[in-house]
Amino acid sequence: EERTAYHVAGHFVAAYVGKSSPAIRRISIIPKGDTLGHVVPFPTPSFRPDIDPPLQRVVDTIVTYLAGSAAEKRFAGRFDHEGSEQDYCSAVSLGMHVVTADRELELFVNWLDVRAAEVIDVHWWAVRSVAEELLRRKKMTGKEALKVIDGLEAKGKAS
Repeated sequence: EERTAYHVAGHFVAAYVGKSSPAIRRISIIPKGDTLGHVVPFPTPSFRPDIDPPLQRVVDTIVTYLAGSAAEKRFAGRFDHEGSEQDYCSAVSLGMHVVTADRELELFVNWLDVRAAEVIDVHWWAVRSVAEELLRRKKMTGKEALKVIDGLEAKGKAS
């Protein structure tokens, strides 16, 4: 449950940091179906990566997909490859709208995986705080999770 909380918090914080990422409606560490946690964005019907994708939005969204594994790895020293498979597949699928050659796609996603890890490192205080609150509450709205982050920023990013 702790690893799941950090994974979900990683997605949330990356979406918060990536100004072009979709806003998050709710997050949860209550298992449902074959997943242990959930990050549900608000729908963005205007986002069509197959039609002239806005590159920053694609980059921020891929970083958000990959940040869950990065946060879980920072917390536990490793991440669940099976549990992260859907995130990685979503990242690759979206990346295919930007680059078409297999090698370029691999390098592009690898580069964004490094960026996701950097986002997690820089904003670890926020990931940790959201994860801890998720462990207490099990689910939150995006607004509630933002209040956790905003409250810490107002206090000077408690360590």
